[in-house]
Amino acid sequence: MPDGRIVHINALEEGTKVKMPAELVFELRDKIGEIGKGGNEGIGIALARIVNAEPHWHEHTHEYYYVVSGRGVAHVDDDRISLKAHDWLEIPLKAVHRVESRLGIYVLAITSPPWSKEDHHPASEKRR
Repeated sequence: MPDGRIVHINALEEGTKVKMPAELVFELRDKIGEIGKGGNEGIGIALARIVNAEPHWHEHTHEYYYVVSGRGVAHVDDDRISLKAHDWLEIPLKAVHRVESRLGIYVLAITSPPWSKEDHHPASEKRR
């Protein structure tokens, strides 16, 4: 994007290749545009394979997952949400969340601002 809002792209598993149909590329472009409207904080994009994530929350980071492949269940506060390929999941700020998948699920995680360790809080830490 020419306006520079995408500040980093990070593939968590080196060498992982993902084929995406043209429609998905356009859908991602539109979604990234929506996410970036909130300000000039920047956007992070990561391809992640999740098996069983630890419950955690973010004070400042908005997270959106696009499921590339696989199946799993997202736990967002008290909700359980089934996930499969081509699903979108928006995780509200400060919501305790995790994803579990018996065989692993690949998600494109889009965050604004970009993910940081300082804003990744274990569920046991009191939400502010």
